[in-house]
Amino acid sequence: MKGQLSAREAPPRLSAASVIRGIVAGYVVSILAAGLLGLLMFQLTIPDPTVTYLMSIVAYLSMLAGGVYGARHAGNSGWAHGAFIGAGYVAVGLLLGNIISPAAHTVPSALARVGLGSLLGAIGGTIGVNLNYRG
Repeated sequence: MKGQLSAREAPPRLSAASVIRGIVAGYVVSILAAGLLGLLMFQLTIPDPTVTYLMSIVAYLSMLAGGVYGARHAGNSGWAHGAFIGAGYVAVGLLLGNIISPAAHTVPSALARVGLGSLLGAIGGTIGVNLNYRG
C-alpha cells in the first residue's frame, strides 16, 4: 500500500548527536549575539526594558538557528529534530537559571517556554532539513 513502510524500510531515526549539536549551536549564537548587544550597550544608551526585549529576541532566534543547524546535519525529520533542539535549549537555560536563582520560574511558565522553544525549533528544523547538506 502506498504510504506504508515495507518490512525492509525503517523509519528515520532521531539523531541525538544532531540534537546536541543544534543545542550547542543555539547557545553559540546566543553568546555571540549577547556579546554584540553588550558592545552596542557600551556605545549607546539603551533602556533596561529594551535590553530585556532584545535578549528575548536573541534567544528566540538562537532556538530557530539551532533547529536549522541540527536538522540540516540530521538530514531527516527536521521538525522533530528541531522541536527537541528548541525544548533542549530551553531546558538547559531553565536548569542553569535555577542553579543561579532557584525558584525563578513557575511550572506553567517553564512549560510555556518549552512549548515555544519546541515550536521555534521545529520551524528551524523544517527549514534546516530542506537545505542541502553534503558533509
